[in-house]
Amino acid sequence: MFRWADFLTLAEQLVQQAEGGGLRDACLRSAISRSYYAALLTAACWIRDCVGIDIPEDRTIHKSVPELLASAAVEEEARQVAPALHRLRHQRSNADYKDDVPHLRKVAELSLELAKHTVFTLERLSQ
Repeated sequence: MFRWADFLTLAEQLVQQAEGGGLRDACLRSAISRSYYAALLTAACWIRDCVGIDIPEDRTIHKSVPELLASAAVEEEARQVAPALHRLRHQRSNADYKDDVPHLRKVAELSLELAKHTVFTLERLSQ
C-alpha cells in the first residue's frame, strides 16, 4: 500500500533541486502541491483507519477531510489538523493556478513544514 507521507520526501527533494536549476518555480510549486497531498491523503487514511469513516475518492475529498476532522469525535490534536489542511490547500491552489506567487520559496518551505507536522501528528495518533 502506498504511504502518502512519501510525498514529503519528494517535496523536500524538489525544494533542494530548486536551488540551482532553471525549473526553480516549477520545483517549488510542485513541492507545495506534494506537501498538501501528503497531508490531505494521510489525513484521509487516518480518518478511514482510526475513525472508521470512508472518505469519497473524488474531488469532494478536499472539503470532506477537514470537515470530518473538525467535527468528528476525534482527539483534539486531530481536530487541530483541519486548519492546517485549509491553509495547505489555499497555498496549493495558489501554486497551481496563479501566475505570480510572492515569496514562492518561503511558501514552499512553510508548506513542507506544515505538512510534516500534520503527517507526524496523525502518524503519532495512529500508534
